[in-house]
Amino acid sequence: MDSKQEMMLESQAAQEAMERVVTGTDATVDPFQAIADKRAKKILKKNKREIDRLKAHAEKCLYEMNKEGYKYAIGKIRTIIRKPLSDELLEVLYNTSLERIIEIAQSELNKQIQRNEVA
Repeated sequence: MDSKQEMMLESQAAQEAMERVVTGTDATVDPFQAIADKRAKKILKKNKREIDRLKAHAEKCLYEMNKEGYKYAIGKIRTIIRKPLSDELLEVLYNTSLERIIEIAQSELNKQIQRNEVA
């Protein structure tokens, strides 16, 4: 074979490899990872409405400073996606989320005050 034919074969092999990667039929993809991804997508698709409802509930509870409601909603979401959290971690998550919301509100209030002072 001459160099031109070798280059064509290499190019063709590269194209085939790229197609396998794009279509998900690449042999280097871990079959266990593919199964896990498929199961995760199925769980999320099946529970999408409930997860959306629980997210909205958690957000509302955070604004209303309802710790138990927030912990319930986040805990339920984590159970659905099969990554449960302990009560202690839910408590920490609630506290840090609440602190962050207070920081955001304070910074917005300071911006409003500065605008009024300039005007």
